[in-house]
Amino acid sequence: MKIESTLESYLICFTTGFAVLVLELDAFRLFAPHFGVSTHVTGIIINVILLALAAGYWLGGWFADKYHDMRLEYWVILTAAMLLLVVYASYTWLLPYFTTLSLLVGATLAASLFFFIPMVLLAFIPPYLVKALAKQGQVGEAAGKIYSIGTFGSITGGVLTTFLFIPQLGSRWTLMLAIVLLFLLSVAGLFRKSRAMVFVIMLPLIVMFLPAHATDEFLVTESEYNVITVKKDKDIYYLKLNDNYGYHSRSLDPKTGLTHSYYDEFLYAQLFFGRKSRNNGFRTLILGNGAGTAMMQLQRFFPQEVTGIEIDPELTRIGEEYFGLHLGKRDKILHEDARTFVNRNEQKFDVIIIDLYAGGPYIPFHVTTREFYRHVRHSLTPYGVIAINVPSYAKGTELSRRTLATIMETFPSAYLGGRILFAFQTPTEKADLKARIKASPYSNADNLRVVDKLTQLDPVTYSSDIFTDDQAPVEQLVYLALKHSKGFTESR
Repeated sequence: MKIESTLESYLICFTTGFAVLVLELDAFRLFAPHFGVSTHVTGIIINVILLALAAGYWLGGWFADKYHDMRLEYWVILTAAMLLLVVYASYTWLLPYFTTLSLLVGATLAASLFFFIPMVLLAFIPPYLVKALAKQGQVGEAAGKIYSIGTFGSITGGVLTTFLFIPQLGSRWTLMLAIVLLFLLSVAGLFRKSRAMVFVIMLPLIVMFLPAHATDEFLVTESEYNVITVKKDKDIYYLKLNDNYGYHSRSLDPKTGLTHSYYDEFLYAQLFFGRKSRNNGFRTLILGNGAGTAMMQLQRFFPQEVTGIEIDPELTRIGEEYFGLHLGKRDKILHEDARTFVNRNEQKFDVIIIDLYAGGPYIPFHVTTREFYRHVRHSLTPYGVIAINVPSYAKGTELSRRTLATIMETFPSAYLGGRILFAFQTPTEKADLKARIKASPYSNADNLRVVDKLTQLDPVTYSSDIFTDDQAPVEQLVYLALKHSKGFTESR
């Protein structure tokens, strides 16, 4: 078998390796709005692609021993590009149908339908090129060069997709970039002297301007961390991350400053705080600031020093542009992971609000563990209180039991009312809370009906296994909880 140029074969191998990693990383973002972000979805995509690569390597090796057409590799790449073009044109329409199935079945079928055959075809190339380049007694050298160059192409594709393509172009244009690259490579190899094949090159350019599936979304964008959707209902904006469940932030009612949702319950923590420790001003920390709903409510009802921790700078920008977020003189937002912040933090806060979700019901495991809550407690003043948005859909499930047990293993007193759990730095009775409300210098207690809230609080006394950094099967328990609750329709 002959090939026109060794350099040409290296270029083919580098480009296909590049495309494989671009497509694999992009698949996570394409699937996130429909299946969420979890190790289960990640594992499904990776394993479907690994299976495809294994099949492609075997198939490429078999064909290399049977056929001797030097143009076959270009036809294979062109076929992969054509199939991916179909995926580009249809995925926004098809993915919602797969979400009607269970996550395991739906994500597996979607990954297989969209990426299995294209990945088989791209994996076909390396062993085919090894045969083309191998000389008598030099098969090992040819194989080493081909697979190392292909791996280097994958590394390049991975780095550029992670730090450039997805953050700057978004997942849809990243997919098109990979398709165009494969089209150009295959057409250049097959039809260098044929002007008639200009139409083939134009196909992706035509398809890329096909409209995406129509939605009622006000804004859809992507950042390094999230697929971000903003919806508008009358004059209220809603922020959603990575899936179609619930919302992560909402703008305030301009008249009352309330949201008529669980965010309003976070405000009770300001009145539950034992103010004997107040000396250098009142401080609140928000872990999971989102577009700033909790921060804006604190600015309105309880003026103080507020620090917001939000890993995604794009959410802050969207909060400022659409949700009315602005920073007062004593407010600041730090863009980093909540866990890394509390790990190193030495400042003390009177109230800590914890609202950490990665999309709908999905909770990052590293902010559910005993070690995380120990760091949180270390950040509290002596009479401090934390307010946690616990998964409401999980009531009565193993997820709920372990979550509450983990918190109780760290804090001496905790009360659950609705969706918010209040945990205290020191042992605290309901009578103590009533006295603190009465002694509060704020005039908002009556407006927030916080006294009524006291009657709804139940002490938490769970005894169960806890989450630790070493073992926290959060994603698995989330899916079991969702199955138990027969879906998830509430906001977050």
